[in-house]
Amino acid sequence: MSGEALLLDVRELLRRPGERRRQTGEHHLSDLGLSTARVPATAAVSFDLILESLTDGMVVTGSVSAPWVGECRRCLEEIGGTIVENVREVFSERPIEGETYPLEGHAIDLAPMFREVVLLGLPMVPVCDLGPSCPNLRRFADVTFEVGGGQASGETPRDPRWAALDELHFRPDAPEH
Repeated sequence: MSGEALLLDVRELLRRPGERRRQTGEHHLSDLGLSTARVPATAAVSFDLILESLTDGMVVTGSVSAPWVGECRRCLEEIGGTIVENVREVFSERPIEGETYPLEGHAIDLAPMFREVVLLGLPMVPVCDLGPSCPNLRRFADVTFEVGGGQASGETPRDPRWAALDELHFRPDAPEH
């Protein structure tokens, strides 16, 4: 399966409320990403779902997963992983915006649900698993920042409201909170 829309014919299910059907597979969606992490263009979203018929729609439950890549916020190296998200969504003949998805005749389009679930599951602040042994953190461990009382010539005058910050000193050995 590829392309944007992922239409499933649910005509037989809709005729028998309470009936269930399992649906598994993969689907490619383009441009799935944030400024911090993204699903690679060649990767597919995998799904394992149960479709259950209601008297006026369909309930879709199961899991959706996708690989992701991003840049570690600490060391700036490329990292990645897999997100796995559980879903329980309703498809209705009369959808309510932001709450249910549309049932289009005898079909449902899973692509908008996949897009939303994957985007919400991507890490906003990806960090590598190396913790304090992160190579770039060690590289910057010897850097110290000290703010002194004077100002260099050519600088604009300091705002007195920021004067308390002049007393702050960067100490890489300080414990994290």
